Amino acid sequence: MTIALSPGRAARFLIGGVFCLVLAHILGQALSLVLGAERLRNLYLHSLVSLFNLDMEQSVAGWFSGTLLLCASALLYVTGCAVRCQSGNHYARHWHLLSGIFLYLSADEICSLHEKFGRIVPWVVPYALFALAVAVFSFRFFLSLPTETRRLFALAGVLYVGGAIGGELLPRIIYWIPFSLYNLLFVPLEEASEMLGVIAFLSGTAKYLQDSLSEFRVALPAAKGAPSVEQQQRPIPVPNADAVGAAAVSYVPSQTPV
Repeated sequence: MTIALSPGRAARFLIGGVFCLVLAHILGQALSLVLGAERLRNLYLHSLVSLFNLDMEQSVAGWFSGTLLLCASALLYVTGCAVRCQSGNHYARHWHLLSGIFLYLSADEICSLHEKFGRIVPWVVPYALFALAVAVFSFRFFLSLPTETRRLFALAGVLYVGGAIGGELLPRIIYWIPFSLYNLLFVPLEEASEMLGVIAFLSGTAKYLQDSLSEFRVALPAAKGAPSVEQQQRPIPVPNADAVGAAAVSYVPSQTPV
């Protein structure tokens, strides 16, 4: 059985999910502004609005973003394994490094690790320095990528880093804007930018697998006692037609007297 996935179709599906989350957040915040928090509680809508609030970690958006990052980590790891099997390609460790980074970002998104670290030192500083170090270390790797993958990775970096750092610094610049208005207009922009960045990175990795490693296959080991893939692909021997016909002619069912 072959499962075919189109990177473009998958990206459009995920972008549609981001659009739905942003729309749900805007509608919820607009409803909160019109009705007020007290009336929302009386109508039992406060929990529903909070569930789709993009600015809250324990929400549908937090789950969606964490899952995107985890899928990116898994796809990057598979790509690194495929590159390691390819002769003349020495960048497997770069793919695995990116896989580990995205795995940490997934845990950070779900468990809010940066907020816990932020009590000791502002998280923007070490995160920005680490991103710069990774960019310097991976510069030659970045240049070795195909043009389409390189463009998608660059777009992903701008969207994700810009959304993360911009979302942290923007409230301090436009502090005069009421929080409710900021939550309605700027939070969707920040969170959507991060999620679209991860989707762009997923698309770039899938495009690289599709174009540069098209012969790569993933085989799962057969269960104990089950035929292996090689045994399943062997042609089934077809018996000689004359022998089958002779056997059919010579066969006479036994008749038991009544």
